Amino acid sequence: MIGIADLAPDGTVTNEIRYDDDEILIQDTVWVPMGKQVTIRQTYRQWTGKIVYHCHILPHEDTGMMQNMLILDPAQARGHGTHEKG
Repeated sequence: MIGIADLAPDGTVTNEIRYDDDEILIQDTVWVPMGKQVTIRQTYRQWTGKIVYHCHILPHEDTGMMQNMLILDPAQARGHGTHEKG
């Protein structure tokens, strides 16, 4: 997790905190408190292909906390919305 913020019912994000590099949390499960938004960043070094990230609370999956992702080999990902450091 690289950041956390307050999230108003209208979707407005306030009080955003971005962690410094030495404070970033490495974890595979993230608790998102009610009224908060978290920012995560993932790196896939070995695997490519289709995967799904999801919440383990079924009603949350049904309302958007389950999404498909396509992991591309960086050599083949040019022009596909990569977030490369320049």
